[in-house]
Amino acid sequence: MLKAKSKNKTRGVSLLAVILVMILFAILGYVGLSMLSSGSQRSVDYLYSEKAFHIAEAGIQAALRTIKDHWDWSSQSWEAGFDLSLLDGDLAEGTFLAEVTGIDNKRARITSTGNYQGAYRTITMLARKISALDFAIYTNNTIDISGSAYITGDVMETSQSASVSVPEEHHTGELLYDSHGTIPTLKLTLACDHTPTCINNYKHLAIVAGTHYNPKNTEIFTGTPLNGIIYVDGDLKIAGNCTTTIDNPRPVLVVMGNLNLTGTINFKGLIYVSGDVTQDESSFGNSTVEGEIISGNPVTALGNFSITYNEDYVKTDLNMNTIDDTHAKLLGTQFEEQSTF
Repeated sequence: MLKAKSKNKTRGVSLLAVILVMILFAILGYVGLSMLSSGSQRSVDYLYSEKAFHIAEAGIQAALRTIKDHWDWSSQSWEAGFDLSLLDGDLAEGTFLAEVTGIDNKRARITSTGNYQGAYRTITMLARKISALDFAIYTNNTIDISGSAYITGDVMETSQSASVSVPEEHHTGELLYDSHGTIPTLKLTLACDHTPTCINNYKHLAIVAGTHYNPKNTEIFTGTPLNGIIYVDGDLKIAGNCTTTIDNPRPVLVVMGNLNLTGTINFKGLIYVSGDVTQDESSFGNSTVEGEIISGNPVTALGNFSITYNEDYVKTDLNMNTIDDTHAKLLGTQFEEQSTF
């Protein structure tokens, strides 16, 4: 009888242990499933959020295209009659809503909200109206500044190989980089019939003034006055003291080749070079450019060289009419303002 009771008691303890183990496994299973479900939901949320972000980016690009055609920079508003619904986008995977707010006559803020399956991402980007005539140096390549060289004014690089890296001790102004930019082109008319349609032509004006050069090798200036329109069909080396003595009309130096500075230059105006601009440590004297340098290739200044942007010497009627330079660009850092699920 006692043996039977002992067996029953042992069986009861074993049954209780089994039940406890089953409860424990059930709890663990529930926790595991909850974690799996939560992880899956987080993955879905992340995917939806990323898609909403890309949709918001599409809104940024759509707004930029619209700004280029319909934004009035002077009044910092849309042109009369503009349909604001053009800033709404209905894509296959979601929708976006873009807004544009004027900051000044050169900058506007674009805010775009993307929506995908209830996930929202809002991003903002700065749209800045860029003219190639707004910079101390505008180059389609890189800039190498060292020694006693100094730049006062904004700098633009459009090289696809590297970003702007002008040391602070050699520059005062803003450094801008656009990997999709190009050097502005001169609207040249090689054959001129002396009608008003070709009067705004650097080469023609230089021919008329007797300041057009077509060297077989390298043209060398020594003591040459840098006045009026000077056009060189090839490479130019400034080996002596060359100075602007008459600044009205504003001087323009066009070099359809490389420009090498080994002597002193004191120039007030626009320098447009299709090739390299080089001024090295062996150059003697203190060279200055007050205006702007536009170059298709690298700009190198290693000696006593000061480049100071001066709008008055650059934005003349002649330059504004003959350089194809005004366009809107998205520059600056894109940043997220809000993320909502």
